[in-house]
Amino acid sequence: MAAITLTRLTKVYADGTVAVQDLSLTVAEGEFLVLVGPSGCGKTSVLRCVAGLESPTSGSIEIGGRVVNHLPPQDRDLAMVFQTFALYPHMTVFDNLAFGLKMRRLPKNELRQRVGWVAAKLGLEEHLHKKPRQLSGGEQQRVALGRALVRQPQAFLMDEPLSNLDAALRVKMRGEIMKLQRELGVTVLYVTHDQTEALTMGDRVAVLHQGRLQQVAPARELYEHPATRFVAGFVGSPAMNFLRARLRQGSEGLILEFASQKVSLPEDVLDGHPGLKEHADQELIVGLRPEHLQPQSETPTAPDTIFLRGDVDLVETTGPVNHVHLSMPEAETPEGDTPAPLLASLPADRSVEPRQTLELTTDLQHLHFFDPETGQAL
Repeated sequence: MAAITLTRLTKVYADGTVAVQDLSLTVAEGEFLVLVGPSGCGKTSVLRCVAGLESPTSGSIEIGGRVVNHLPPQDRDLAMVFQTFALYPHMTVFDNLAFGLKMRRLPKNELRQRVGWVAAKLGLEEHLHKKPRQLSGGEQQRVALGRALVRQPQAFLMDEPLSNLDAALRVKMRGEIMKLQRELGVTVLYVTHDQTEALTMGDRVAVLHQGRLQQVAPARELYEHPATRFVAGFVGSPAMNFLRARLRQGSEGLILEFASQKVSLPEDVLDGHPGLKEHADQELIVGLRPEHLQPQSETPTAPDTIFLRGDVDLVETTGPVNHVHLSMPEAETPEGDTPAPLLASLPADRSVEPRQTLELTTDLQHLHFFDPETGQAL
């Protein structure tokens, strides 16, 4: 296995589209790193540049410590798993798995050993004689994965390999891929637009937006300490709420004016957000995750508690949790809209009805603060 290092990678297409901008990123040897972001953020362009299917406009790509910008795809010793299974329909599973090894003129004994090993790992031993049309979607995906594994390359590139599967099968295949990667210790660069998939699979997750790297960190760090407003809104489901607020310097410290209330910010909050002190008497954006909101009657009142009042517009029942959509006439969105929308995730046994006025609370420790101009976390 080998590490993959991208240094100031930029990709500009012939029509002037800037797909990737000044991206520096390292996938450590044996690491499972996920590139995630919305459509058009540049993640697939990054993968295609690493694979050699696209030439970077500038920057360098190293695989195993060797710069490979000038090498064609076949000489980079990488295996790629695509969104489409791309199996040969006229070949059996065995022949699909063995095709790449035959092209490399591998001795027959070693070829059979490798195919047998991969088939055993992926539970395909009983399907080696079948054609792809005789397999389920999950089995076809395992064959596509096995075709990459059997080559024993330096690293694996995976471009949304589960997106064509149904929801239940995606969850199952996620587990199988993660288990296999941990067992074999292979280096994987994995692309997806599904943030749940990214957070559950990656050792680290790199979030892209408009071709730029926003943050790369373990999933828990992305969730608890997002570096930008974009990361905060993209990571986590349902998405974070954003409301306009203002800081004022009071006689006893900083005061947060937020949703028609004024709250003194204690030192422990300021210690956790050192950039706040530089934004005294300025506007800022407050972020609040739906799961950190609780009905007022069920939360002990404390000095550092925020109170929010809203009118219920819609209740979405998902089983253990109800997603409650509210309108807050006393609050303003970062775009200046009033009333501001608010989403709260409440226990399913909490009875909430549309047109009801609901009072919610949250702790100041759960608030996130962002610069309204740069979007950077404070």
